[in-house]
Amino acid sequence: MKTAKDVIVALQKAAAIFAVDLPSQRTAAYIEVLLPASDPDSLCRGIASACLSSRFMPTPGEIIAASGGAREVVSAEAWTKAMALASRGNHGPCGDDAIDQTVRLIGGWSVLRLTPTNKLHFVERRFIEIYPRVAAKITERPAIEQGHHQEAIER
Repeated sequence: MKTAKDVIVALQKAAAIFAVDLPSQRTAAYIEVLLPASDPDSLCRGIASACLSSRFMPTPGEIIAASGGAREVVSAEAWTKAMALASRGNHGPCGDDAIDQTVRLIGGWSVLRLTPTNKLHFVERRFIEIYPRVAAKITERPAIEQGHHQEAIER
């Protein structure tokens, strides 16, 4: 089981990889943000994952996202927004692509409106499981498209 010291060591290794000076004050700021968001094991994995997918030293937000620490909170917020929209009779796009696609994958807006209250927790669990993957794909798409665009510019 990892500890906060292991997270600090992982941050120092990441700083070495990216040739970034990470003074103790900046390390403390990272730790202050990271530790409440996730457990040390997940954070160490998140740091390693973020390093593999980044060109620069990962920010605390990128590390938290890579560790999965914020997924449940973000998914729960998205679920609350989706339910609020469904209760107002929404049956079409809400303007948030991740919510729209997740709702579509679980059966559509009618599922949110018509599922009996005592069965709604099953739908909620499914939404919360699917939403992070959908949101991640939507987030990756512009970066990929921008990367292809940048490659075309450089040619």
